[in-house]
Amino acid sequence: PFIITPPVFRVEPLSGQTMRIMYTGEKLPADRESLFWLNVLDIPAKPSFAGKSEKAQGYNYLQFAVRSRIKFFFRPDGLPFSPDDAYKKV
Repeated sequence: PFIITPPVFRVEPLSGQTMRIMYTGEKLPADRESLFWLNVLDIPAKPSFAGKSEKAQGYNYLQFAVRSRIKFFFRPDGLPFSPDDAYKKV
């Protein structure tokens, strides 16, 4: 029910990236909030010395790809209570 733009992007050192989540209009329950998961996979770049015979240069490196799972809630218009009071209804 959502589109995320940009779907793939490169983040330069010391910078960030904003992702835009757009609702596609797919029918969702109108009487309650809906929970969704946003999965983001962070793949690190190769070090600058990679591919230049690391063994000859004596370089070792370890890389991790990190997956972040972020909860986000879709709140339809017209719910009788405010978002600040929503946790009390759980």
